[in-house]
Amino acid sequence: MKKKSLLVYGLSAMFLSFALPGPVAAVNNDSCMECHSDDSLERDASAGHSASLFVDIEQFNASVHNFDEESCVGCHTAIEELDWDSDVPHSVDLPNPDCAECHDETVPAWAGSVHAEADVSCYDCHNYHAPVQVAGRLSVAMLQEEFCSKCHNASESHDWLPQKEVHFRTVQCTVCHAPQDSSHVQFRLYDVTENRYLSGNEIMNGLQISGSFMANFDTDGDGVISTAEFQDFGEKLRERNFTTDIRAELNSDDGPMSHQIVAKGAINDCEICHSGDSAIFANGRLELTSDDGEVEFAPVDGKAASNYYVEDFYALSATRVTLLDIIGALLIIGGFGVIILHSGAKKFTKPLREKRKAEQSH
Repeated sequence: MKKKSLLVYGLSAMFLSFALPGPVAAVNNDSCMECHSDDSLERDASAGHSASLFVDIEQFNASVHNFDEESCVGCHTAIEELDWDSDVPHSVDLPNPDCAECHDETVPAWAGSVHAEADVSCYDCHNYHAPVQVAGRLSVAMLQEEFCSKCHNASESHDWLPQKEVHFRTVQCTVCHAPQDSSHVQFRLYDVTENRYLSGNEIMNGLQISGSFMANFDTDGDGVISTAEFQDFGEKLRERNFTTDIRAELNSDDGPMSHQIVAKGAINDCEICHSGDSAIFANGRLELTSDDGEVEFAPVDGKAASNYYVEDFYALSATRVTLLDIIGALLIIGGFGVIILHSGAKKFTKPLREKRKAEQSH
């Protein structure tokens, strides 16, 4: 009897395993790309507005949003399974991904910005499927083109700002318009003959040094390239006949608060940046890009931008340009020289002038 019961239970369990639906297979990225790899795929206007639904898988795979093989549904959480018997294997009325699920500090910062007031969403600035890795990878000009210039023409305003184009070329918009975020001076080496930035490997190979950059130039071992050490770096570049400029930009640190864009309350006081003790220049870093595109940074004293000549980059009361120092010294010496020569000439010609004056009186 006992054996018969076991047989019945076993057959029943086997039958149920076939009769009941099995577990739903996870929706992986490859399944999504069955449709979304088609560059002609788009939402038609009947849904409110047409929009491309194409996903460039190479760009997506290179982005931070590609965190695993099921990362598509990691953001599009409303898709739990795909029905391949339907024209569209999932609902066409999907909610937008909730960025706050991961960016729990960034979204509240955005909520307090003028962008939130104007109903500018994350997607209006960022491509969800190919988010740009901002920090260290894009110049200020590229950032402006990639983000702000899509909606804003900075040249049409900012009339109070001296040398507007220089500021737009070297200062990231968020430095002034998201002042809650910290900032840093970013140094790069620009080859003036080939019109391009040099990679870290090119710099190290050209200087004929091995090991890390810090091991060669951080001579006091404090973990930061000081102004004097930075000047030593510049001297070695000249010794090796580098045809480069050291170029600097003032960038936001691109933390969550860089999304709290403000109009009122933006920095518009020159002395906040252009002063010898400005906190804006507290941090600096030299970009060293490897051949595979990875970016490393060598910490540099931010004041090095004020004490070493960097094109289009200066801080009032702090900048020391040797040529200007020489010109200033010559002007001072020349001024005293004119006074001395004038006094000497008066003394030397005094007898002649007195004789002429006596003759005129007779």
